[in-house]
Amino acid sequence: MTQQVSTRPELDGLDVEYPVTQEQIDNLHHAGWASLPGLLQTSTVEKLRELIVSQPVRPLDALGKSFRKVGGAAPDTGVQFLDHESDPRHNYNHEGMAWRIPFFQEVAASTRLGSAA
Repeated sequence: MTQQVSTRPELDGLDVEYPVTQEQIDNLHHAGWASLPGLLQTSTVEKLRELIVSQPVRPLDALGKSFRKVGGAAPDTGVQFLDHESDPRHNYNHEGMAWRIPFFQEVAASTRLGSAA
């Protein structure tokens, strides 16, 4: 596949597949992660960082509840879920960025990331 030159440098290379080696696959299965050097170009990563840090903090009422249940809730209160503020494993400010920010969707749905996945 030939690489197309984009008028937006931060999108360059996203139309080209990323070859994953058997060693990377084996490491993923063994260790739960795999190094993918060169998956994204520096200009793409810089644009992603810029967008992440520039996002305003979203109000909690726009986000709803976490999907993790509160342990040991009183029987008469029914099932309770952690608030996003209380859930240290929930990155609520960046939730759904691929649907809210077109650049994230372009990267996430690219040939480059799809082929690596």
